Amino acid sequence: MAETVNILIENGASSPSLGANDEWLNSIMSQGGENGNSKVQQPKFQRVPQMLRGIKPNSDCYDPMVVSIGPYHHGKPELQEMERLKITMARHFFERSKEPVKALYNKVAQVATDAKICYCESSIEGLNDEAFTQMMFLDGSFVLQFIFCPEDRIKEMKPHVEAFVMRDLFLLENQLPFSVLNSLMSSSFEEGMKSIHDFIEEIRCFPTKQASIKENIMKTVSKLWPQAQKMEPEEENNQDPQPLHLLELFYTQFSKKSSSAFPRRKNKNRRVDNWFSYRSANELKSVGIHFEPSKTASFMDVKFISTSLYGVLRLPPIHIGDLTKSLLLNLVAYEMSTDTSIVAKITSYICFMDSLVDQPEDVKELRSNGILVNFLGCDQEVADLFNEISKHLVLHRDAFEDVKDQIQSHYKNIGKRWIAEWLHTHFSSPWALLAFLGASLALVLTAIQTYLSVFPTKG
Repeated sequence: MAETVNILIENGASSPSLGANDEWLNSIMSQGGENGNSKVQQPKFQRVPQMLRGIKPNSDCYDPMVVSIGPYHHGKPELQEMERLKITMARHFFERSKEPVKALYNKVAQVATDAKICYCESSIEGLNDEAFTQMMFLDGSFVLQFIFCPEDRIKEMKPHVEAFVMRDLFLLENQLPFSVLNSLMSSSFEEGMKSIHDFIEEIRCFPTKQASIKENIMKTVSKLWPQAQKMEPEEENNQDPQPLHLLELFYTQFSKKSSSAFPRRKNKNRRVDNWFSYRSANELKSVGIHFEPSKTASFMDVKFISTSLYGVLRLPPIHIGDLTKSLLLNLVAYEMSTDTSIVAKITSYICFMDSLVDQPEDVKELRSNGILVNFLGCDQEVADLFNEISKHLVLHRDAFEDVKDQIQSHYKNIGKRWIAEWLHTHFSSPWALLAFLGASLALVLTAIQTYLSVFPTKG
């Protein structure tokens, strides 16, 4: 090492001295602590990574359109109109609360110091403690009133503004610490968290689940015998910890892993190209793989079921509308900006869907099976959406490993492929099926007629 350094000094006239090199090397090792192992403290509320902002088709998905929440976009001229409506909505919130306004403000002030350190220092330089507390108080009241009182937002906002506010509430750079929202949800809002969860489900647009026969029976039994309800395990023991903000709550609510989503890798030396012998939904359909909507709203609820003749790929239903692109990209930005221990679940879901959706015909196939609900217009727009948001995103190496293996196994089964291709070729339409049944019936009748003519029955 010493010889290498001396050679560099002798051969380069402008090279730094050995002492300067020592100082430079020491500075590298000293940053982050004595042993160089400590991490630089980052704010909890990260900005959108520049890599994502640099993708031009998606660059407008990270900034608020009508309302700023928190300090990152506070004071922008194009968002000032909503500042006046914030006051109106907050006033309605205070009128509904049984606590005095001053008491609510004091509650926010108690958590404001911890809330302030959640943001980047550059975003709060011009805000003293009082101004920051006022911003948290007003923004938090506005958010909760918007969530708790749909009739109020319908009354105060035009439909397109209401939709834009919904979009803006789930931007990574437009979040409030959940501790602020909790401080405002006083005893007069017993249904506070339930209302927030219902609001998030409204944003997710998951179809209403029909109660099963077993659930209907249990509901009837619980009415006749209330004590039976105590036999079920209490959900309170399995409650998730308090989320960091509203976007994180959405993320944890709809990205719960299933056993088939991120299984333990059994074969680390497998050939990666074996996973990509198939492509679009239409191609999978041609080899006998059908599609069904999953039973839960989790983006991770992807399963493959194989039978002797065909396969079924279950995918979570998703409504594709004006808010979808922004929501998915901000969930991806959240994954990228958090600790490395966070598995890229939403990113992997988007990449998996992009592998299935290549052309409008693929969208039509998934749409006809209740997996995609298209509110954008033509199917080409949905295909373009998945192709755009998946740019520069990488599927996690373990994501949906079992599902991909099962699809590949079905795809390589020559017998299943021949049967599926024969059925797809000859019975792709109901008219072909009716013609086949008619021809078969004609053959049967002809055979019966021939038999009766050769062996006439007595009488």
